[in-house]
Amino acid sequence: MWIERIDLTNFRNFSKQTINFSRKINLIIGDNAQGKTNVIEAVYLLATTKSFRTNKDSDLINWSSSESVIKGKSGPNEVKIVITEGGKKAFVNNHIKSKATLVGLIPVVVFSPESLRIISDSPDYRRKFLDQILSITNKNYLYNLSRFNKILRERNRLLWLIKQGSNHDLSVWDKQVASVGSFIWWERLKFVAKGNSLLKQVSSRISSPRIRIEYKPLPTKVESERDIRKIYDIELVKRKDGDIDRLATTFGPHRDDFKIIFETIDKEKIFEKEIGVFGSRGEQRIATLALKLVEVEYIDGSLGQRPTLLLDDILSEFDKTNREHIIATLPRQQSIITATTTDLLPKELLDKIKIFEVAGGEIREV
Repeated sequence: MWIERIDLTNFRNFSKQTINFSRKINLIIGDNAQGKTNVIEAVYLLATTKSFRTNKDSDLINWSSSESVIKGKSGPNEVKIVITEGGKKAFVNNHIKSKATLVGLIPVVVFSPESLRIISDSPDYRRKFLDQILSITNKNYLYNLSRFNKILRERNRLLWLIKQGSNHDLSVWDKQVASVGSFIWWERLKFVAKGNSLLKQVSSRISSPRIRIEYKPLPTKVESERDIRKIYDIELVKRKDGDIDRLATTFGPHRDDFKIIFETIDKEKIFEKEIGVFGSRGEQRIATLALKLVEVEYIDGSLGQRPTLLLDDILSEFDKTNREHIIATLPRQQSIITATTTDLLPKELLDKIKIFEVAGGEIREV
């Protein structure tokens, strides 16, 4: 499925706007601060119920209104997100649905300047990267991730009560957190194994050294979810007193992290560099591009459907070789990209794509 149309009402700087997309490549051009990114954000929000720019719902509502509505058509489904300062409501074909229902209904992958935080920022961004992909491709993962967070909150609450002197038994919660946490870890490990296989293919096509994800969440190597569960049970008992003292569960997938490694070979020696710590801004940009291309391929392989690719003003950030690779990827799925000018796209491609111009809170097809 692809996104056929999107209707915006009082979203960001748009009062009333309808955009009819092409099923292939869509280019949105305009000067800075005119609303190009707002279009990409609206599409992403329609697909995931979340913004990739802010956690504040009030930021999404036009200053002249108290409510924002995003509505879109994709195949047989009409999806609507209603945003107020009190939160969001999701509808599919005019029936109210849980926000989790929408995840994966319209698969999308976004690459924006904010995406570089996956590489350079805190572990939370890297966990979100894993969770986003696995939630789109596996509803069971999404369900268990939500369940894990609830169990974890309850276990942490009991840690606080025990420290205050209450006589509570953690064993019931330990069994639950270990069971669900082991599932999450096993799914993440399987994704990273597949992701590294895809990274070999991707890094051979883009201008970069070999890229790999280094992910070692557990103290020993495991071969199954059952192996993880055994380690989990041991660690929870071992860390119990420390957890009570810290009022936090210190072992589990909620504390995950991974590294992005560039490998280069010089005179038969392999040199490794962790890009998040030692990489230049350009290297971090290339690593992020590689991860996003892996995300597209993984979703395609899992769902049998290529996600809509959202590129927010990133073409100008790459050299000619990598820009050409990105451009070559665009026709393989529906792509919606923003830029300040058409100059970075070849003329033969411009003749085949749909172009929109944004100015003064209005969008028109060129």
